[in-house]
Order: sequence, then C-alpha cells, then structure tokens
Amino acid sequence: YFFIFPVITMRLFAEERKLGTIETLLTAPVTTIQLLLAKYLAALSFYIILWLPSLLNFLLFQMNSPDNSDSIGSLSGSYTIILLVGMFNIAIGCLASALTKNQLVAAMICFTFCLLHFLVGFILQNLQVSDVFRELVTYFSTQAHVREFIDGLIDSRPLIYYMSFAILLLSITHHVLEFRKWKV
Repeated sequence: YFFIFPVITMRLFAEERKLGTIETLLTAPVTTIQLLLAKYLAALSFYIILWLPSLLNFLLFQMNSPDNSDSIGSLSGSYTIILLVGMFNIAIGCLASALTKNQLVAAMICFTFCLLHFLVGFILQNLQVSDVFRELVTYFSTQAHVREFIDGLIDSRPLIYYMSFAILLLSITHHVLEFRKWKV
C-alpha cells in the first residue's frame, strides 16, 4: 500500500525540474496554485481509479449477502478512510517531489514519511507512557482511525485531521514552488 504513493507522486515536480520544463510551467499563464492543484487532483484521481475495481468485489458481496445492513456502514467507512489517507499521503508526495529534482529521492522521502505516519500507532503498544501522551499519539494514529472507520463509525475528527494536514502540506508545496519560481 505504501508503494502506491511514491510511484504516483515521484514525477510530479521532480521530473519537471530535472528536464528543465519547470520554468516553462511556472511562467505559463496559470498561477502556481492552479498548477499545484491540477497535478494534485490528477494524482488523486488516479489513486481513486486504482480503488474502483475493488468496489466491484463489495458489490458482488452485497448481492450474495443475506444481511447487508452492517456491511454498508463498513464499506462506506473503509472507502472514506482510504480516500482520506490517500489525500494526505499524496500531499506528502507532492511536497517531496517539489523539494528535489531526483524522482527516486522524492519517492524515498514520500515512502519514509507515509510509513512513519502509519507506524505512529504501533509505537505505543510496547511503551509505558502517560495517558495524555497516549491520547495525543492515538489522535495522530492512522491505525486507530482505520479501525474506527472499518467499524462504520465515521468521525469528524479524522476527516478534519487528514484534510487540514493535506491542505497544510499543499500550501507548503505552493511556497516551495513559489520560491523556485523566483529563484529561476
């Protein structure tokens, strides 16, 4: 799962810088935010398209299942958390790709940060820490969010968390691109 995001995002800006076409993009009659959102939404659309065939499996399961009241909540929760985590991780990949001109370095940065974010929840399993710290780390834990959403509980806190951090990472990427624009 964590290899999807680096593969999708590693060429977004890194390859443009490597080939020297970033100057053409940044001086085109579009704003930097339009360029960033176009690339981000293209990567997000591709990510969503990757998950569409799995929806067919759930639809077949729904047709053959006698009691499907619990599975609709679980299905909608599962796809919601997949979309939210994907939005966040693609924003990480956009930032990583904007920071370097080597696409492999961008892929490694994206993979590392996506995996570290996911593993935050596993760190607490073997540590003796205070309850306040445990609650704080649980708020950032993808593992805890996935568990809640798979049970069909769609909570607004993870929605706000993933969307706000995706927006924050995209705004940082915008600033990196603006800096590169004026540096050129």
